[in-house]
Amino acid sequence: MGSTLLLLMLAATSEHTRLSTERGPVHVLVPPGGGTVTVVYVHGYWNRLDDAWSGHRLAEQFAASGVDAVFIAPEAPSKPGEAVVW
Repeated sequence: MGSTLLLLMLAATSEHTRLSTERGPVHVLVPPGGGTVTVVYVHGYWNRLDDAWSGHRLAEQFAASGVDAVFIAPEAPSKPGEAVVW
């Protein structure tokens, strides 16, 4: 089985939710069983959360990490001078 297919299958077993809020989007990925820890991912400058989520294939990376965690990714500033809203 190819590694890409395996990563896609692992990601498919988790529950992903994208929340739309006044402060911007938040992605939440909950593994089967709910996870034993929480990991918060904050993207860097020159990117937006939705672009980072899909472009960096974060759900697949989180699934491949083997960490039994709830992953939370909130929107963050994309350049110097933007306010931190969370």
